[in-house]
Amino acid sequence: MFKARNSEQWLMAAISLLLALLLWVYVVGQKSREWPYAVRVELKLASSEIQGKTTPSKVTLHLKGPRRTLDRISPNDLRVRLDLATREPGEHARIINPDMVIGIPPRTEIVRIEPSEVRVELQPVRSKRVPVVSRLRVVIDTTMVLRGGFTVEPSRVEVRGTPSRLSRVSEVVTEEGKLEGKPGIWSEKMKIEVPEGIRVYPPFVDVGYEVKRVDEYGDVSE
Repeated sequence: MFKARNSEQWLMAAISLLLALLLWVYVVGQKSREWPYAVRVELKLASSEIQGKTTPSKVTLHLKGPRRTLDRISPNDLRVRLDLATREPGEHARIINPDMVIGIPPRTEIVRIEPSEVRVELQPVRSKRVPVVSRLRVVIDTTMVLRGGFTVEPSRVEVRGTPSRLSRVSEVVTEEGKLEGKPGIWSEKMKIEVPEGIRVYPPFVDVGYEVKRVDEYGDVSE
């Protein structure tokens, strides 16, 4: 009887200790703290005929709220959206206001934003046509040959961007690809890769090629 009562007392003590620990964890999690997050500034432009960038490209948000809530926030969950009504090229200063911040969880407030002002540089968009270079590789054995190389359709595409970016683009390339060559005429749709800040039309091209079998004397079959 005494042993059972003693075990019951130990069990109640352990439960009380566990409840106290859980309560402590909850209270600590609800305590407020302040924490910085580096957040990218996104531009919404008034026209597709202009491109823009901000300096700096990120601002630091100092958030205050429950510790548990802040610990679950990732910088990717937050963003600053800056809407620009102007279409005029040049440099423009813009103040970052708290209502421009998207993704703030409940019971969390913005203490301050550093820097509170960014410089926006707008440039007109221009276009030109450039050739496309294929990076498709066809693996063939000694009994076959890649006849005539690759064809790209369309062979030239339109790229769009600011004059400073376009001046560095003389050609574009397809994504890398590797295929096992089999006899026949083939065509693969390949995505075009372009530098940052450049858009391309169309974004895909067809890369064609022909694989022929050769006989024991090295002659290509027709």
